[in-house]
Amino acid sequence: MRFQGSDNTVVCGMRGSGKSHFLRAVVKATPRFVLWDYMHEHGSLGYVVRTPDQLRPSLQVKEKIVYQPSSRTQDEFEHVVKQVFDAGNRVLFVDEADQVIPSRKIGFQTKQFIDLGRHRNVGMFCVTRRLAALDKNPLAQAHHIVVFKTILPTDVDYLREFIGKAADQAPHLDGHRFLLFEDGSVQLYEKI
Repeated sequence: MRFQGSDNTVVCGMRGSGKSHFLRAVVKATPRFVLWDYMHEHGSLGYVVRTPDQLRPSLQVKEKIVYQPSSRTQDEFEHVVKQVFDAGNRVLFVDEADQVIPSRKIGFQTKQFIDLGRHRNVGMFCVTRRLAALDKNPLAQAHHIVVFKTILPTDVDYLREFIGKAADQAPHLDGHRFLLFEDGSVQLYEKI
C-alpha cells in the first residue's frame, strides 16, 4: 500500500470488520495528522482538542491531534476542515465520515479540501460503515478505496460503480481481510 500525505482514501465496512484496527495502524504511521474522532474512541493517538478555538493554536505546535467534537455537527466539521486545509501538510482522518459528509450534503470547505487538497499537501482519509450514506465526492477523488466486509446490497451496488465487479467479493470478506483499490486495480489482503 502506498499512502501519501496528500492522497484521499475511503475505508468502508460493517461494524467489527477491521476498519478501526486499520485506521489506528495508518494513523500511527502518519507523522502529521488531525483525527476527527466522532465517537471519542481514539484519544490515546494524539493531543486531544475539543473546539475549533483549541484546534487553531494546536495546529502550530502539535503534529498529532485528535479532535473530539463537542457538537458532532457538519458545521463544526466544516470549521475543522478549513483550519486543517489552511494549515496544510497534514492528513485529516475522519472516523464515521458519513455523519459529517452525508450523501448529497457535502459542505463547501469539505469539497474544496477534497478537490484542491494536493495544493496544500493535505489528504482526507474517510472511514464509514455505510458507503452509500457517504457523499460521492470522497470516492470520486479517492486514490485508495479500502473495502472490509460489506453486506448491504445498496452499499455493494454503490461500491461497484467505483471498483467494478470486484465489489462482489465484499460480502465474503471476513477475519479482517480487505480489498484495496488503487491505480485502477484491486488486490486482496489477508490482514494488516
